[in-house]
Amino acid sequence: GGWSGLAATGGSGAITNGAGLHTALAFLKSYEPTSYANDLIQDKAITVEFQDLSVYGMDTAGAVWLSGTNTIAINTLYQNAYAGALAAFIAHEATHADYYYYPAYWVATTLERHPELTESDISIPADSVTQEYDAFCNTMTAWQEFRQEPFAFHDDWLDAYNQGEEYMRSAIQSSYAAMGIYLPEY
Repeated sequence: GGWSGLAATGGSGAITNGAGLHTALAFLKSYEPTSYANDLIQDKAITVEFQDLSVYGMDTAGAVWLSGTNTIAINTLYQNAYAGALAAFIAHEATHADYYYYPAYWVATTLERHPELTESDISIPADSVTQEYDAFCNTMTAWQEFRQEPFAFHDDWLDAYNQGEEYMRSAIQSSYAAMGIYLPEY
């Protein structure tokens, strides 16, 4: 994975609750491969906050990008989680925000990766296995940097990530299918 296409700087994103979120964003800002997430949040004034995700029917989701309110919402179940785990959630959701704000970049990137496709084959900015794969790769970039013992929070996904792209994409499809969500490939 990579953090390609993130060209955000400046701005004033809001954190509405949780000291752990401030620490998580500081983690992201401090590490060059993840600093884009903090920059995007600032540039696009994205709110980062804890929310009860059950109101969206996402009781067990870790976090969600809410484009309608320009918010990265982290499940209140994790409000006392280790800041490194929160940073990984934020990195994931910031990738979805980047797809939302820069769809032309992501369409071009997808077409470069898969020259057999046409623009009509691509669902960007709507979610897809490819978008989730990119988001989970960015989650893992953050998690590998900020992980500390004994916190094994994202290690199940790290195991899938370490087995390569094909395995990770399959794990994403299976995970979403278990929730009744069937994502398009691209």
